[in-house]
Amino acid sequence: MLLKAKRLDIETGANVAIFNAKDCEAMGIHAGDRVEIKRKNKSTIAIVNISETMPRALVGITKDLGDEFGVKDNEEVSVSPAYSHRRLLQ
Repeated sequence: MLLKAKRLDIETGANVAIFNAKDCEAMGIHAGDRVEIKRKNKSTIAIVNISETMPRALVGITKDLGDEFGVKDNEEVSVSPAYSHRRLLQ
């Protein structure tokens, strides 16, 4: 799914991406799952968090993830499920 990055001034100590619940439903991902985020010729893995206040079609990029990955505000990124902690528990 193509989404626009929204840089957030939040430090989590991990690579965390924040999504709208309906976008998560459309991708079949849940809180705690991992997603692959791609931009240009780079990719990284991030932990999914969900926020009802995050607008649809945006992915919130924490300071940790943004600094490591070099993504800019409003840059288009591709997001896809990497793996689900729910599937690992089954």
